[in-house]
Amino acid sequence: MRLSTYIMVTGIALWNIVSLELPPTYAYPQDNRLKHYWVLSGDAIHRISDAGEKLVTYTNRFLGTPASLDPSDPFKVMVFYQQHQQIVLIDNQGVPIGKPITLSNFDVGEIWLACRSARGGIWLYNRNRHELRLTNPQINKIELSIALPRRKTNGYPNKMTEYNGVIYLGVNNQYIERIDSYGAALEPLNITYSNEFLVDDKYIWIRNNDLWEKRPIEKPYEVSDFFACPSTGFPLVFNGKPFYFDGKTLTGCEKINR
Repeated sequence: MRLSTYIMVTGIALWNIVSLELPPTYAYPQDNRLKHYWVLSGDAIHRISDAGEKLVTYTNRFLGTPASLDPSDPFKVMVFYQQHQQIVLIDNQGVPIGKPITLSNFDVGEIWLACRSARGGIWLYNRNRHELRLTNPQINKIELSIALPRRKTNGYPNKMTEYNGVIYLGVNNQYIERIDSYGAALEPLNITYSNEFLVDDKYIWIRNNDLWEKRPIEKPYEVSDFFACPSTGFPLVFNGKPFYFDGKTLTGCEKINR
């Protein structure tokens, strides 16, 4: 396990910024809309420039490996540690903001997925109850609970994101459920994906192994383009084109004809 930027010593929280040159074992980058990108790599999170330069790295030795991150708020990047049921907010320099948020304090049961809300809080998904909870912007209480309709399925959601007021809750290799930010169920997308999908201004990006599908949000059952990308990570997308970070450089994904 790598050097931590947040450790506990006799009850005192200490952090520092470290720079690592090891390539990621699994990349999960997201664009925080400041021309900087966050990459989740094992137990480390890197912020890289659009040229692929590593700018800062954050790790937390006490909490271990993050399950996910959400940098949609570039000044409060959310890092979710599912195993420990805690969330850490970091700023754009990788510095922790306050203390870790302990989800058990909200009395919401075990949380499997988390993502930021455009309303300022955090969405929390409990798969045993199949429900969503939304915290207030101060992230100190629950302000909304949504009981989701149950569908016949042999799996559980493994991916959640919110974009433009719509929550996308995906079940691997089956479908993507959609709910508006007030709890109304929208028509689900019967689109299969393997482990990852991304939603941006115009497109839904679907990963099926080494193949990425670019689908217009308004016509999600139509594939406008296919791209070949390594399945070891999630691509960065800007200007409608996918790239991937191999630990040292950004490389464009190859457009292919199908």
